[in-house]
Amino acid sequence: MTLNELYKKRLLEYKETGKREKPDRLLAMLITPEKDNYEPLMVCEGEFYKAYKSEIDAKIAQVMEDFELTDEDIKEYIEEKGVSSDNFEHDKIWFVFCEGFGAMHWALMYHPDKTPEEIYADIFDSNDLNNEDSQEIKLTKDRKNNN
Repeated sequence: MTLNELYKKRLLEYKETGKREKPDRLLAMLITPEKDNYEPLMVCEGEFYKAYKSEIDAKIAQVMEDFELTDEDIKEYIEEKGVSSDNFEHDKIWFVFCEGFGAMHWALMYHPDKTPEEIYADIFDSNDLNNEDSQEIKLTKDRKNNN
């Protein structure tokens, strides 16, 4: 299963059950398959974000729209991190979505040969993928290694 397929599956699950995946993981599902459109900038996360702000912000907006995330929902995620939100837009990026684009940034710098699915599995606990998904990721890795 590709990350795009996993995103669509999580969206369908949300529409059926109201259960949402964490926003940073949803962002990673959307942005990581496009890793070849980004340069492996050897810079900190903040500089990477500034360099690709419009692209990253567009994906964040898509996650928020698809999963009907409100500002109140985002504030709850920020508060879960133990932060009182003084600067909502800043905190939204750095306490809710940073790991989503940070996963891809890390992989671009240190493991550019990995597939998007391998990157996702490395960064996020693969337990969030069910057995069927994990098997699909293993098959994707096997296919890439055989090519």
